[in-house]
Amino acid sequence: MKTEKFVINKACDHIRDAYHSKKPIIMLDTEEIELANRIAVSLVNKGIIQMHKKTRYEGTNIEEYIRISGIKSKTLEEYPDFSKSINALEKLYTDGKKIDPTKPMNPMLVLLKADYSETNAGRVIAPDLAASLKNYVDCYLSSNDDFSALRSSCVLVYGDPTLIPGNLKGYTEIITIEYPKFEEIRETVLTLAEEAGYGYDKPFEANEVARELLGFSLMEVEFYTKKMLHLFNEEGKPKLKDSKERNKIILDAKIQKLKQYGGLLKLYYEDEEKTDEVGGMKTYTEWVEKVIKTMSSEDEFLIRVGASHYKGTLLVGVPGTGKSEAAKVFYRKLYKKCKRPMLRLDIDALMGGVVGLSEKNLREALYIAEVMSPCILWIDEIDKGLSGATSSSGDGGTFKRMFGHLLTWLQEKNAPCFVFATANDISKFPPELFRSGRFDALFSVFMPTHEECKKIFEEQMKRAEKRREDGMKELGIYDESKLFDHDPQNGCFTEDAFKYIMELFTEGIDVKEEPERVKFVTGADIEKIVKEALIKTGATGGNISLTEWLKKLKETINDPIIETQGSCQANFNKIASCYVRLLRNNFVPAGPEKPKSAEDPDERLFKKEKYKQVINKKEDGNTTISAYYDEEECSSDKPYDIALFETLKKRINIMASEIETNDYKEQCK
Repeated sequence: MKTEKFVINKACDHIRDAYHSKKPIIMLDTEEIELANRIAVSLVNKGIIQMHKKTRYEGTNIEEYIRISGIKSKTLEEYPDFSKSINALEKLYTDGKKIDPTKPMNPMLVLLKADYSETNAGRVIAPDLAASLKNYVDCYLSSNDDFSALRSSCVLVYGDPTLIPGNLKGYTEIITIEYPKFEEIRETVLTLAEEAGYGYDKPFEANEVARELLGFSLMEVEFYTKKMLHLFNEEGKPKLKDSKERNKIILDAKIQKLKQYGGLLKLYYEDEEKTDEVGGMKTYTEWVEKVIKTMSSEDEFLIRVGASHYKGTLLVGVPGTGKSEAAKVFYRKLYKKCKRPMLRLDIDALMGGVVGLSEKNLREALYIAEVMSPCILWIDEIDKGLSGATSSSGDGGTFKRMFGHLLTWLQEKNAPCFVFATANDISKFPPELFRSGRFDALFSVFMPTHEECKKIFEEQMKRAEKRREDGMKELGIYDESKLFDHDPQNGCFTEDAFKYIMELFTEGIDVKEEPERVKFVTGADIEKIVKEALIKTGATGGNISLTEWLKKLKETINDPIIETQGSCQANFNKIASCYVRLLRNNFVPAGPEKPKSAEDPDERLFKKEKYKQVINKKEDGNTTISAYYDEEECSSDKPYDIALFETLKKRINIMASEIETNDYKEQCK
């Protein structure tokens, strides 16, 4: 099995290649001075940078030279030909090119920080450093003697590579300092724990710590490991070996680290235990369970079956239908299994006023997500952030470049970084987003049906009970009673109870003649209705009866102040437009899917195969598309479903042809 080289060794190999190929400047892409020092030490101790007068004769023994010269293995500070001063660089290019046998000069290893100045144009490298580097490169290039002290020296600069001036970029080799991978972190934890006297009897016990520290630099891994070894819990045990205390420290460290990157990514976490179910998304939930199985097996499952990591999923649908909640539920399920983090990417936070900054921020954010893998990268409402990708406005070019980079990354990434994206409107996206290889599954989220609404009501009521129970404990009140009546015959959680709740929406309405009078709801609407109804009950304590609950729900549903997604004419049109695009694309319903056999009931309200398109080519060369939903009657006998079907079907048939024709013309441009 091929052994992966660790961070410092890999960096030294790249520096060796650049040094021997005579690159005047070698740039280390790191802000960590301690790491830069260690790399410099390693370069000398390995004999990669020979800090002595190079000879034309063979046989020079670098190990013997190091022994005689007294270079210590852990420091270069005492070595006269190592410097961190810009003056040493100036001496190098002024004296190094001189040939004076009476004053021989040894090659030097110069390590410099890329300091910068703030200007109106942004950050630029410090003028004195830029001038010295320019003079050094000029002298370096003018010398023809590869064995001279000047051309045998090594100039290392560490910091932000974008600070290198344009006239020096061609003479600079940029060395990317990678983040340590699982094996190196594990070895670091084991070594430091052993040195501190708290070694692991079973090395595999350090695996969990190593996974939690993924995404930290080598120096950060060492710092936090040492910190947790020297902080003790109440039992006198190092916090490194107390999972609860360790999680607190690492969680805070990750939050701080992401802040250092300017808030491009935010670590999503929950302080309190919440339900890990989402109502009305049966197909999606089943798929998530399968994904979690692969993500929680430490790659063993995938290795055994020879499969690659899941790349991600895209949920598209009507606002308020639980797409964001679905991401949170995914996180909860995965976190319970294996403590994987979820990072939230806010596209708006990436946008910068300086040309190229937005694209740079996106690249940096995606890189951070990769090094913190395995993780979930949550991109909520991606349509709002990147909808300008098809725009012809001034910002359209920036959006197109960002969108193009994101598409390439989604296609080519190999890191176990699962992308969870949500969108409300996909009309502005090019079809490339939906091609295979970028997402493993595309889910459509429609307005919840009668049965799905029942599940959502049940879920929201259970959450209310959980909130009450936890809150009462925090107040020091130990009340054994439940919030709702749980009588198996006449309680609030019986099948009849949820049937009665749904009848409140259609009470007194002829759903065939005036379906638009029904107040259609999304998951977010149901959450709001449950909250308002609970408030209407007053602080009367627990054990709300079904009769009282139905009364308060009816008052809330009929309250003119309580607007829902499906109680506005303008929203009907937006919902119908969303349905058209979901039915015509290759999306799988997150709720019930197509029955596997003729014997199975079809719980879908709108069916993809019933959406029809007819292309009409006219004599004048123009093309129009006729589109409609080809189903006369609602397949459900529930009044709520019939009303929803009739309302949306009418609007789909009005809007579909125009949407299809306009999209066709746009694609033909």
